[in-house]
Amino acid sequence: MSNLTRHRSGRRLPSFGASSSSSAPSSWRNLPGPGPAKAKQALTRAWGRRATGNPMLVEREMAKMTVSAREASLYGVSPMRLLGHPLYYKPLLVGLSLMLFQQVTGQAAVMYESKKIFDQVGVVMWQDETVGTLRLVTAIIAAVTVDVWGRRPLLLVGATGMVLSLTALALTEWSTFAEMLGATNSTGWVSASAMILFLVSFQLSFAPISWLYCGEIFPLAVRGCAVAAADLAGCFSSLAVNMLLPSLHRSVGSLGTYIVFVMFSLVAVLGVYCSVPETKGMTLEEIELFWGGDDMPSFETVSLSEWLP
Repeated sequence: MSNLTRHRSGRRLPSFGASSSSSAPSSWRNLPGPGPAKAKQALTRAWGRRATGNPMLVEREMAKMTVSAREASLYGVSPMRLLGHPLYYKPLLVGLSLMLFQQVTGQAAVMYESKKIFDQVGVVMWQDETVGTLRLVTAIIAAVTVDVWGRRPLLLVGATGMVLSLTALALTEWSTFAEMLGATNSTGWVSASAMILFLVSFQLSFAPISWLYCGEIFPLAVRGCAVAAADLAGCFSSLAVNMLLPSLHRSVGSLGTYIVFVMFSLVAVLGVYCSVPETKGMTLEEIELFWGGDDMPSFETVSLSEWLP
């Protein structure tokens, strides 16, 4: 029997944590303890008729899960050292950029201006409750539809909606546009509509899906470390935006602030379009193969020290 573990598409799967084929279990059946059996039962329950009608499908999925479990062991190798390998640059870039876009695409600026916008249309009570309810309902819609429409379409549609809504908010701060509308109340309703569009677009896209991608795209061996790095990127970018936003607003006003975030949102649309893959319907093992493909070695035949930087 070949000492290379292969995916059903024919590509090689990485088999970390073993120096030879004799020292690694050939399938999940040979692993000690009740874990594999419980995992198989859970997988069968989750897939329902799909599993009962095709038992080999469960067997293949269990085999792939076993390979990823071996990869995660790596005999004490530091995840930070693994994360420095070029193979992981792409998923790390995607995860970090999504968490960055979550913070720098204008959410803080819109919330900063929300009270003024509500006051313009005469809504003086239940402002925070209105925003919170809108965001909750939209987040529920995103959770229900993310496996129907896909992650990437929701990101692109949401980011585009954010660009349009921020542009509309910038126009309402432009005196010439306000004069064209002719009435302060009309400007207020345009601002309120743009704010609602922005909040809906944000809650459909970067708010939930950035976190979803971070839980999916990182290979198991570095997932904990990579998710922590992405979380730190989000925290530091949020801190920077919230510290700099008041100074930016004082320097360039609401119009200039909106224009800055329009540009960031355009960069986000371009970044999602060029670098973020669709992961709907893919298992974690298939996503891991997507990043590496045939470049991912079998560590049953290749020395780990030869592969690491």
